Amino acid sequence: QPWVEDKTGETYRLDSLLGDGFALVAKGELPELSADSKKIVNALDMNQVSVQRYGLNQGNWDKCFDTHDLVIVRPDRYVFGCGLTEDADLLIEELAEHLCLNVRGY
Repeated sequence: QPWVEDKTGETYRLDSLLGDGFALVAKGELPELSADSKKIVNALDMNQVSVQRYGLNQGNWDKCFDTHDLVIVRPDRYVFGCGLTEDADLLIEELAEHLCLNVRGY
């Protein structure tokens, strides 16, 4: 996991910014989510982090960012999935389905 640096020069392990649960990590701006996706994100207490606000101090970004704009990271720090910004809602709904959450009514 990389060390990242904010604009004040403070350094952090990326995992500390992601928190303990699921995390939606964007290379650029965080995507605008649908109402259903927002409900899922809130129900899972999913952190949303844009790494564009941080410089890489030591280590490397995940290789997913070579070809994708965002990733969902599981609590065990494995990548659940990755996609483009416009795919955010589909990726979140796919996670909800894998977790057997009621996507439309949650």
